[in-house]
Amino acid sequence: MFDDAANTIALTSSLSAANPTGFLTFGGNDLVTGSEIGDVVYAGQGDDAVTGGSGNDLLRGGRDNDVLSGGADDDILHGNLGDDTVNGNSGNDFLRGGQGNDVINGGAGRDFLIGDRDRDTLTGGADADTFILRTATDLSTDANAVDTITDFSLAEGDRLVIVGELNASSVGFVASGADALIQIAGSGFIGRVTNGAALNLTNSVTVVSDQDLGVSFG
Repeated sequence: MFDDAANTIALTSSLSAANPTGFLTFGGNDLVTGSEIGDVVYAGQGDDAVTGGSGNDLLRGGRDNDVLSGGADDDILHGNLGDDTVNGNSGNDFLRGGQGNDVINGGAGRDFLIGDRDRDTLTGGADADTFILRTATDLSTDANAVDTITDFSLAEGDRLVIVGELNASSVGFVASGADALIQIAGSGFIGRVTNGAALNLTNSVTVVSDQDLGVSFG
């Protein structure tokens, strides 16, 4: 644990190994740099910047507007509250925005990106990425209030996963200029794919229920 001041913290491999349950920052705008092994950091209040470095890191933001960067290897990042920036960088990462208007960047690797609540911007980066949209948090009757996927690529093997109690036949696409709006019949919109109007996105969609996905979104 660290105090309420604005701390600059450089974790070492020995410190992280001795504290496998992780570190918690409190108030203040903290700057945390991880070690070369897997680090666990929970950011508290304040606009924090947390970089995991190498190793499989678990980084969770706090109440305010945080910047989380995974670094190398396979990381799990969760922005939590606030308008956060979540960067996977290299590796096969699991990236979740949480509440707030978040910016999520996968970087290189086969990443999973979840915007979650509010209006988020999702960029997968290189390699085959999976963009997860949830009817419980992403659905809106306002086409301008949904998550935006900026770089969906059929050539790279990107996928859309829609989580909810619905049939695949209820998912459709509506052109909005050069973009494609993802529409749920009778309910509204769930996402926007930049420059997606010219793409055949239907075969890239998988619909699953919360139970079938096997991931807790608590």
